[in-house]
Amino acid sequence: PSMQGTDYERALQVVDEAMRELFDALSRHRADHAQVVVMTADHGERPNPTHRVPRVESLYDEFTHIPIFWRIPEEMQTRTFEETLIHHNTSNLDILPTLLGLMGYDVANLPFEFDGVDLRHHVFEEERTILVTNVGPARKWHHTGELIVWGSYRWMQGDITKQRLYDIDKDPQQREPLDLSEDTTRALRERIARRACEDHGDRSSTCTAR
Repeated sequence: PSMQGTDYERALQVVDEAMRELFDALSRHRADHAQVVVMTADHGERPNPTHRVPRVESLYDEFTHIPIFWRIPEEMQTRTFEETLIHHNTSNLDILPTLLGLMGYDVANLPFEFDGVDLRHHVFEEERTILVTNVGPARKWHHTGELIVWGSYRWMQGDITKQRLYDIDKDPQQREPLDLSEDTTRALRERIARRACEDHGDRSSTCTAR
């Protein structure tokens, strides 16, 4: 059938149809019981973004908070994994160690380290920080910036956004940044910075600038 709606809505229909074809093919080949399927993206998208910042330079949730879809055979599923994906911030960097864990590898004893974690076994004693950057060794843009995600807080800093701190539980559209001149907000920012240093070290400019 012909697809209706905006370009964005038609793109969603294309993805939906591709997913149906994939799962139908797995079922036809009797491989659906043994295959892990992960679908995600490198950035979000929104037809009418709240903030007029180029997508590759945006640190707002409308581009950085992306969905991830896991299709895991029943025998590999665990309640801990399910609850982690629903209730905690995760990162694309978690995909590889989690996949290796599902394949039977002991990720903690492999001869190299991961920036992400195996989500099946990771215990979130306290919400960790997620580091998001729009530059890296492989690419440079005209503008640089960094985002620290911690629970419902989003602390961004860069040459476009400057320093801004949002609580998306209270301000999901990120229209009203918290007042950085208030003592409680400054204390919160310092707490996030300390946690980011513990989690990411020199990978975070928040830590290297301290």
